[in-house]
Amino acid sequence: MKSQKGNALFLILIAVALFAALSYAVTQSGRSGGGVDKEQAIISASNFVQQMNYIRTEIQRLYLMDEVDQIVFDASAYNASNTYYLPDGTDGTGRTVGLFNATDSSVPFVPPSSDILKTPNAAWIYFYNMRVKEGGIDRGTADRDEVLATVLSSETVCRQINKGFHGTDSLEIATSSGALTSNGIFLKSDGSTFLISTTTSEDLDVTRLPGCSGIAGGTDFSVYFPIKEN
Repeated sequence: MKSQKGNALFLILIAVALFAALSYAVTQSGRSGGGVDKEQAIISASNFVQQMNYIRTEIQRLYLMDEVDQIVFDASAYNASNTYYLPDGTDGTGRTVGLFNATDSSVPFVPPSSDILKTPNAAWIYFYNMRVKEGGIDRGTADRDEVLATVLSSETVCRQINKGFHGTDSLEIATSSGALTSNGIFLKSDGSTFLISTTTSEDLDVTRLPGCSGIAGGTDFSVYFPIKEN
């Protein structure tokens, strides 16, 4: 009888311990909900950084190998007499080819993960002649540059992207002065595009490029990635 009572007490103690462990695990799981979002942000930001680097590498290769005047940020075929946009802000007529044209390029059109975009269907903005500075100094010359950009969903994603580019998640505010008409293309996540000709900053000054910055006076977080520096 004593042995049976001892076994029963032992089993009860085990059950209490298991219940306590289970309760703790459930409580911690509930508290870590925000951590799951951050982990996803880290993964998406890492993929995004790799994607931008790959796009830049392929554009530079196409400029070198295909001897075109401009790589167009769409899926258009080779065109020997297309309009393209010069670093001084004027237009020219010359040879162009689309970055996502499978005949000439190895870059498939894969939009960024929708969870890192402020507007899920707004994949990329590609400026053909936008002047950018880094810490007050022109990238290359005073001519305008080709710049890949997008607007992100949150500060968390913005900081993770900076960490991927520079090893630190610090966040700066982009400043601007002056204005000019910059030509570019807006590429949606569904693959559709439309040209933009918009008044933007003549001197967009970002502390670190490539990288993500906050916008002075606003709540947006934008990535700027120089592709071709003139």
